[in-house]
Amino acid sequence: MSVHDRSTYMLHHHGSDSPNIRARHLREPHLLAVTRRVEARPPIT
Repeated sequence: MSVHDRSTYMLHHHGSDSPNIRARHLREPHLLAVTRRVEARPPIT
């Protein structure tokens, strides 16, 4: 599941009044940055 898909799922699952969704604008930039760093790592062989 992609980060975008997970974020969309959380919105639909928890609803717009959820603390998770209300904090989304604070934590999503960090989560996306971490995702980009991890995806840029060379594969472990």
